[in-house]
Amino acid sequence: MKETIRYNHKTLPFSFEGWDEAGDVGDIQFYNVEFNEDFGPFQKGDKCSCVARMDADGSLIEYDNNGVTKRSIKIKYIAL
Repeated sequence: MKETIRYNHKTLPFSFEGWDEAGDVGDIQFYNVEFNEDFGPFQKGDKCSCVARMDADGSLIEYDNNGVTKRSIKIKYIAL
């Protein structure tokens, strides 16, 4: 059986198994996400099949299998 590789997001508190470009430039969908700490409506240990980081409107959105929004939070990146 092939081992699943999980990646930690560098700036957001979750790990994921895969990703893909989505929508506008910079928008990314993450697959098989697990949150490492509480973050807005997401709690530590929450698992989501698809979470999208939408840079155009500054949001992180969980979608169900039909593409309907389940939870979302506005996010903002700050340069260091």
